[in-house]
Formats: sequence, structure tokens, C-alpha cells
Amino acid sequence: MNEAKHTPGPWHLEEMGYNSSSYYIRGSSESGARLTMGKGAVAHIPRSTVNPMEANARLIAAAPELLDALRGLLALEEENLRGYDDIDVCAEVQFARAAITKATGRADSGQAAQGDRHE
Repeated sequence: MNEAKHTPGPWHLEEMGYNSSSYYIRGSSESGARLTMGKGAVAHIPRSTVNPMEANARLIAAAPELLDALRGLLALEEENLRGYDDIDVCAEVQFARAAITKATGRADSGQAAQGDRHE
């Protein structure tokens, strides 16, 4: 099983600051409780009327669950394609592996990370 090097999920999106001027994304403790800003700050995104900052903040906040979901789907796909010679040339499998590597900084398969899910 791979140990997460990032702040454990789920991450929580909150609007804070004067007139809700910023988005803050906070992590969770191992028990799933929200961490305080000093201990669990993942990101601070200033609100902007020009850029889609709220959409960006929501996507960032969903990152741990998206990573877990992708790993789970990759594990299922690898299991379904086991025994086929073309598993490593399947574009979707390659894309999923590349996305996981980009997110974690290391290559792994869905099989190796199935236990990392936050349920």
C-alpha cells in the first residue's frame, strides 16, 4: 500500500476573510475531522471576479477523492484486462497512470493503491 505524502482527505472548501474574500481548503485528521487552519491548510485562493477561482478551489478540494476514485477504477480496469497483451497500450490506462504519477510524483497502479481510499 502506498502512503499518502499529501494532507489526508477529504479536503474541505470554505469561504473566509472579509466579505468572503478568499477560499481556504483544509485537510482532515486521520479520523476525518476537519483540521484547524494552522494545522491543515492545503491552499488559500483569493476570490477574483475575473478568473474562475471558485471552480478552481472546488476542483482542488476534490483532489483526494478524485485520486482515490481514479486509483480504484484503474485497479478494476487492470483486473478486467489481466491476461490481455494490450493492457499497457490501452490509452485510458496510460492516461490514468500518468494522472496518478502527476498527482503523487511516483508511478503506481490502481492495484497498489486500493487501500488508500477514504471511505
